[in-house]
Amino acid sequence: MSATSRAMLELRQARPALTRGHDLTGSYELSLNAGDCAVISCMNDLLSAAFVDLLIGLRPLTSGQAFCLGLEWDRLSAKRADALRGRIGRYTNQGAWVGLFTMDTNILLQQMHHTTLPIAQLVQEAENLCHIFDLPGLPTLRPDLMLARDRRKAGLVRAFLARPPLVILENPLDEDTGLDADVVLQQVTEARLRGTGFLCLTQNPALWSRYRGRGVKFYQLYENGLEPIAGGNNARLPEAA
Repeated sequence: MSATSRAMLELRQARPALTRGHDLTGSYELSLNAGDCAVISCMNDLLSAAFVDLLIGLRPLTSGQAFCLGLEWDRLSAKRADALRGRIGRYTNQGAWVGLFTMDTNILLQQMHHTTLPIAQLVQEAENLCHIFDLPGLPTLRPDLMLARDRRKAGLVRAFLARPPLVILENPLDEDTGLDADVVLQQVTEARLRGTGFLCLTQNPALWSRYRGRGVKFYQLYENGLEPIAGGNNARLPEAA
C-alpha cells in the first residue's frame, strides 16, 4: 500500500490494537480533504476518545494505515509525530489545561513550540479570537479560577489559533457548553474556506443538522467501524461573513 496520502486525515482499513475497556474493535475507513468537515456522532465518551487517539497517531495498528496531513503515523519517529500533532487544533469541553500555568500561557504554549510566528502576532491573533468567542480579552487567570463556560471559550481560541490546517472539535455544540453555536459554525465555515479540514464529534447530531453542504459528511461511530450517514451533502454551505 502507498505510504503517502493527499488527504488531511485518512484511515485505510485501519485496525487499532485492542486495549482494556470500551474500545475500537473493527477496521476504520475515513478520508478528509482540505476544506472538508466530517461530523461524527457517538454517544460514548470513551469510544470517541479512543477514535481521536487513532486519528492523532496514539494508537498502534495491527493492520491498515493511518495518515495525518499526508504523513503515515507508523512511519514517523516519536519526535516527528509530536511535531505533527502540534499542527492540529483541538478542542475538548474539559480543556486539558495545565493548572500551574495561567490561561494565556495555556492558550499560546502549543503554537509557541510548533510555529515560527512572532509572539506578538500570536498574542494579537489570540486577542482577536477571544473577542470573537465572547471573552473580554486574553485571560490571565489560572484555569481553576475561571468559569467553566469561559474555559470552553478559551479552548476554542486555542484550537483556532494560528490557523491550523486541521482542527478536531469534540462536542462543542452539545448542551450546557455555554457556547454560541452560530459563532462556532461561522468560524468553522471561514476556516474551511481557507482550506482547514474539520473533524467534529457530537453526542447530538441534530445540533449540526443545519450545517450541510458540499464537503460536509455525517458519520456514526461504532465499536466495529464508522458508518456514513446519508444526506450530509445535499444543501448549501453557510456563507462566511
